[in-house]
Amino acid sequence: MSIWKKISLYTIYIGIGAILVSPILVDNRLFFPFITTKVFLFRVVVEIIFLAFLALNIVSEEYRPKWSWPLVLLTAFVAVAAMSSLLGGNFYLSFWGDIERGEGLNLWLHLLAFFVILTSVVRTREAWLKLLDFSLGASLLLGFFGLGQVLKIENLLATSGTRVDATLGNPAFFAAYLLLQIGIAFILFTLRQSKIARGYYIAVILFYTFLIFTTQTRGAVMGLAAGLIVGAMLMAWVNRENVRVRRLSIGLLLAVLLALGSLYASRDTAFVKNSFLQRIANISPNNRTAQTRLVTWSAAWDGWKEKFVLGWGLENFDVVFNKNFPPSIYEDEGSVVWFDRAHNVILDRGVTTGILGLGLFLTFLIYPAYRLLRYFLRDPLSRNISIVGASLTVAYLVQDLFIFEAVVTYMSLFVILAFFTAQYLPQYGFSFALPRKAILAAAILFTLLLGPMIWKLNLEPLRVNAQAVDALRSDPEKEDFYLIVDRFKKVLERKDYGNQEYRIQFIEFVDRMLGNAGQIVERVEPVLEYTDQQGEKQIEENPENAKNLLLVMRHYNFTYAAYEDRKIERLNKALDLYRDLSELSPTRPQIHHEAGYSYLFLYKEYKALQDDDRAEQARQSAEEMFRKAIDLNPKVVESYVNLIMLYFNSGEDSKIEQVIAQMDERQVNFRVTAHLERLSNLARSNERLRWIGYFNEDVVKLNPDNVQAWINLALFYATSGDRAKAIEIAQKIKAFGGQYVEQAEIFIQSVNRGEYEKK
Repeated sequence: MSIWKKISLYTIYIGIGAILVSPILVDNRLFFPFITTKVFLFRVVVEIIFLAFLALNIVSEEYRPKWSWPLVLLTAFVAVAAMSSLLGGNFYLSFWGDIERGEGLNLWLHLLAFFVILTSVVRTREAWLKLLDFSLGASLLLGFFGLGQVLKIENLLATSGTRVDATLGNPAFFAAYLLLQIGIAFILFTLRQSKIARGYYIAVILFYTFLIFTTQTRGAVMGLAAGLIVGAMLMAWVNRENVRVRRLSIGLLLAVLLALGSLYASRDTAFVKNSFLQRIANISPNNRTAQTRLVTWSAAWDGWKEKFVLGWGLENFDVVFNKNFPPSIYEDEGSVVWFDRAHNVILDRGVTTGILGLGLFLTFLIYPAYRLLRYFLRDPLSRNISIVGASLTVAYLVQDLFIFEAVVTYMSLFVILAFFTAQYLPQYGFSFALPRKAILAAAILFTLLLGPMIWKLNLEPLRVNAQAVDALRSDPEKEDFYLIVDRFKKVLERKDYGNQEYRIQFIEFVDRMLGNAGQIVERVEPVLEYTDQQGEKQIEENPENAKNLLLVMRHYNFTYAAYEDRKIERLNKALDLYRDLSELSPTRPQIHHEAGYSYLFLYKEYKALQDDDRAEQARQSAEEMFRKAIDLNPKVVESYVNLIMLYFNSGEDSKIEQVIAQMDERQVNFRVTAHLERLSNLARSNERLRWIGYFNEDVVKLNPDNVQAWINLALFYATSGDRAKAIEIAQKIKAFGGQYVEQAEIFIQSVNRGEYEKK
């Protein structure tokens, strides 16, 4: 073997090993570290080993690529994805993807190269078994990390709430990764003959099954169960003449069904409710997550039908979702309402690449299993591996109906599909052979481009990403405001594909600092002007993204009072954006809320200018916007609160009574402490005495220990002239003890002197 052949092969195998180990890596200096760390490493390593692959093809014809149906299908899918992205309206985003997901056409080109390298270089059975063993061993690093989270070991990366996610940042990604590694363990169990090795694989399978349950990912549990059921049924059928194997297979099938049935039947028991099994057992179409999924899928289908053949282009799902936004998703201010994926492989691929892309992608996933079942199921020597392949395919597809892929799942998925392709599917030489000189020229050209490509397309964006994190982690309470702004500027002045995400963070930072602060000093004006410009760039780069327009609209509302002579101008800019927003996402209640705020602020400004006609027009428009939000989803308390806020400002008490009656009639749950306290604060800021008392009466009924509510109630009665009631409540406040005793005595004396009435 020549030295160049050895170097090339070692480089490729080391690179593949680095990719398989990369899921454990997390660099918290990066923005979206759980994804970014892995995506950049994967891309850089693939680019390096692709050069080594070209070099290998120069010195040896043994590793020249051969075509197979999975390779044809994958190549065709990437081609269709590229075509749909070119026609989708935002090719820049479709190519690069965003930082949070790290996908896009760029990643798919790297995955295609990775698949070609795997199927061309790893050729022998023993090499594949070693590679799969390495993958399983690398996955144990994540497995033990996840176990540490289960055991709550100190100084370990925290989980996502109570759900185990290891170093992937998302429990569902971890579950999908474990599911694929279970598939690898089954492959190795089938092909290895050593009893010790088989015992090890069974132990890993059981360990990862336990960890999947700790992720509380229902889709992965359903996928695992579906895979085991299909595997057991196939084993029983092909071994129907072997009583022992048939009984074992039927026993496994019954055990899985019994376990699932028992878990569901015991879902209301204390043991299940107080364990990680609670979320898994709570599978119901009435479940909030299930309902959200269903309406999201409906919105996705409505959008897909508009571009059924080629779809909207990679990374453009949010355009479809915004256009067909289901208002029922929006329950309150904390609702998750921005979806960039359908959480369903059929709809995700269908919406973004159309029926052509979906068909190619599903065929790419299913074809190896189909081929195994057709040609190997009746072969006593290969039937078991065909059953494993089919079962794993079913398991993966079932769980993929409820989640979407990530780079870590792609890595394992492509290794498995490449294994089946290289070892069990026919591969054919191309009808043409590139001359050695052509490959040499390609290798030289790629060598010249590799350094700039790695720097410009990977390392430089990585550096900017880290700079963005430095800006995001700045503490405005301890550091100079202008210094933090300069940190953001250094990031935004670089033309990087992450600028859309970075600008969102910058604009929101400025709004937190300046929002509702009134007129700004002269030194701050350049900062606000720069922020306005960034908002314009944000929309200019991606005008179809409703999130961008709403972000900038909120920015103008937050900072409308920054310039004394430009208040109305800034509010009108916000309303100009609403006109476009109402077309991009007409059923999203938040955009109508934001327009309502703009009109409410205009109402106040025109009132101050004594322009009653325009003030009334603005009031009517604000009322229309807030009522439109209510009509979209009559169960959202926020929409009613906004309407009451408007009536507080306009002094329309009778309409407030109507809104409250409407909420009671519709069983809107507004009589909870948080909402009542907010309404009380709104009443107090607008000096609406009657309503201060009304809402605080409800607060103390709900929470008699809320001393602040009692104080508010006492102040209300004292101010309204009911001294006896004010003193009665003050006596109750004394019962809280401590400082409240003395304060209540002073208050009673003031009430008796009529001081509050004078005010």
